[in-house]
Amino acid sequence: MKLFVGLEIPSQVRAAVEERTEPLRRSLPAASWVSCANYHLFLGYLGETDEAHRRTVGAALSVAFASQERFEIQLACAGSFPPDRPARVLWVGVKNGEVLEGLQRSVWRSLTQVVDIEAYWRPFHPHLTVARCPRAWTRRCTVVWSRACSGKVGDPFEARQGALFSSEPGRDGSSYQVIETYPMKASQ
Repeated sequence: MKLFVGLEIPSQVRAAVEERTEPLRRSLPAASWVSCANYHLFLGYLGETDEAHRRTVGAALSVAFASQERFEIQLACAGSFPPDRPARVLWVGVKNGEVLEGLQRSVWRSLTQVVDIEAYWRPFHPHLTVARCPRAWTRRCTVVWSRACSGKVGDPFEARQGALFSSEPGRDGSSYQVIETYPMKASQ
């Protein structure tokens, strides 16, 4: 099964993202919009992982998340990948993402000790993927996107646990299921 690590986003925050992006879905070029149920903050991709490795990964993630204090996350602003070129991915960002970047480094370090995932390493940019563009969007369209989603998006929420997700392909795109969670320690 294909696995990845991330943080779940509360339903009210997912709904706020959906509400902010809904008018854009009708007025901007075609895109493959991610289902609100699939919104998450991505931390690392593991790819195809068998059951034996999944248990090893789970043990490493349990330690990595348990060593991190809970923290507040605020979704804010929007952008696209690749930056400054025709867009293929639309995203909503994370305000003050430094803590999330630190968590991602900790998770990555723990995973590289138990599985060979170096091929999946990418520079980390904290974000929530909202859409993928089958035909690259022009700069004008990405400016409209960014302006419509400027400022805070939804209420702040507390990151309390990490999650191991499975990705299952389907007719309407992939669906993501949480298969295990890993609590973080309470703030002092």
